[in-house]
Amino acid sequence: MSVIVHRGLLAGLRRWFRLTSLFRDGATNFEVVATLNPAAQIATGDHDAGTETDYLHWRTDRALPPVKAPDFQDGILTSGFRAEYLNEKFAGLGQYAGQRTGEPIGFQYIVDHIPNNDNDSERWSRTHLLARELGGSAKHQNLVPARQYVNMAMRRTEAPAAAHIESGQDIVWYDVRVQYHDPRPETGYPGNQLPRGFPASITVSWGRYELLPGKRGEKRKHWRDLGTADTLPLTDLEEPPKPTDTNPFNINKETVERIQRVLFVIPSVAEDIHGFTGVKPQTIDQVIERLKAAREGRPGHPFAGYERLRKRLQELKKEKRLLF
Repeated sequence: MSVIVHRGLLAGLRRWFRLTSLFRDGATNFEVVATLNPAAQIATGDHDAGTETDYLHWRTDRALPPVKAPDFQDGILTSGFRAEYLNEKFAGLGQYAGQRTGEPIGFQYIVDHIPNNDNDSERWSRTHLLARELGGSAKHQNLVPARQYVNMAMRRTEAPAAAHIESGQDIVWYDVRVQYHDPRPETGYPGNQLPRGFPASITVSWGRYELLPGKRGEKRKHWRDLGTADTLPLTDLEEPPKPTDTNPFNINKETVERIQRVLFVIPSVAEDIHGFTGVKPQTIDQVIERLKAAREGRPGHPFAGYERLRKRLQELKKEKRLLF
């Protein structure tokens, strides 16, 4: 029996017998430990109907405390969770989005109605709330539709948290709060209803634990929470596009951030393109010529990506997204 199947079996047994916790203790040679104590509050927060996140107490390392992690499910949303005592062995249980069954809420709409072949960071991505590198599964409740640049922005918290537990001796907590766009009546969408499941904001925090002096570490009370290491607020996330929407790129009107994001160029090149003055370029050749003129004689290493930029602009033109 695989670890993933075993974890699902324990989750079902815990709910069926109404146990306080049911977890695997140990790695290769393990035992299953059940507790039946008065239940205590395990999470706080405001939840919309159907967004409660159940928790599993999962032990993967006898030398560290049991992980308290969301027991993500398919077919529902979560408005937030706090995963605690995450360790390196638990992180190894993480799943890629490609290991999912079916589509998470919201993404089926993208599949059915929105072209999503853009070869840039504006494509829609099945984004983990609890990162795969921290043990996050591919269940629908842990995946939300978001642009790829939102997915990449979350690396600011995911990467250092994952790096901290790589030693196999350290643990972290990870907190995620999600608010969704209201599925209100709206013309232009199928059924004149804005689709469910698209985040309006995602706020992520993480922090470390410190082992108390003289303690071995296998119990939660052996560790002290060191507080928040970082908080990442991702706000004003866009509503789902309508089937009739296009995703044009007007090189003469875009922000520096979007120029960098779509053209895959360094910030200084994006700033030069954004700063074109006078008569704006009307062809790809004119863009390249104006950029070369703007950067000519500048100290430092010359920009060597003109042909790569030309190829990217030609791709956008072929996709009928490039405007001047």
